[in-house]
Amino acid sequence: VLSYASAFGLLICHYPEEPALASSGVMNAGEVAMRLGLPGIPTQAETIMVERDLRLVEMTGGRYHAACLSTAQAIEAMARGKAQGLPVSAAAAVHSFAMNEVAVGEYRTFAKTAPPLRAEADRQAVVAAVEGWWSKYRVTLRDIEGERDNAKAKLDGFLKELGYAR
Repeated sequence: VLSYASAFGLLICHYPEEPALASSGVMNAGEVAMRLGLPGIPTQAETIMVERDLRLVEMTGGRYHAACLSTAQAIEAMARGKAQGLPVSAAAAVHSFAMNEVAVGEYRTFAKTAPPLRAEADRQAVVAAVEGWWSKYRVTLRDIEGERDNAKAKLDGFLKELGYAR
């Protein structure tokens, strides 16, 4: 997909979560999940996918956006990718820098989020990353809508060349 999208200058946005590691989990894997007797989603479920995607970006030259990062390891991987000059970006959900896994407490269902609330060290890494991203990039909804409109225009042009009308 990255290879094909790069031919048209399109951005691939991905929610990085390894399904085999995350499918049965309902919260962050750790002490709180163990205490509550709930199946957890390990941080590696996110990190493995981000590291895989970065290698694919290296191979294809495609543009990649990791949506909703929540772990220190995945953020570190993205920082390495940026430092290598890869065309990558990332975002974090508000809950990832506002709360940690302790908010789940005694089965507080409002704290069941995707990605799950992580350990405090991960939350602090997200806060630091968001502060850095905001000061450097200031990505806005208007920027994202511009990407969408650009992608739609390119797709429409491509389909028209093939003889398909949308």
